[in-house]
Amino acid sequence: LWDGMDRILALVKSIEDARRSHSPVYEEEIKKTRLYVDEVQDYTQLEILLFFYIGGGPGALFLAGDPAQSVAEGTDFRFEDVRGVGYFVAGDQVGNKRH
Repeated sequence: LWDGMDRILALVKSIEDARRSHSPVYEEEIKKTRLYVDEVQDYTQLEILLFFYIGGGPGALFLAGDPAQSVAEGTDFRFEDVRGVGYFVAGDQVGNKRH
């Protein structure tokens, strides 16, 4: 049985595979995507990772939220976590700030 996180993880892996293989679907569709997400505090880190993977690169993802309004159970939201996901996607898994 799959739950919501299993489906999201499968999507993330599929997008990563498509990106690495320069799939026409990735190059023509996903890479051009612009994504706007509101209430980001109600998403898990895995869901936020999916947003980064769907967004077509720098400047393609806009996240908005208010950590004081988190209502979803199990999210324990911090904007620092979003920054960490961004560093991971950018290839800086250590999370060092760039100047």
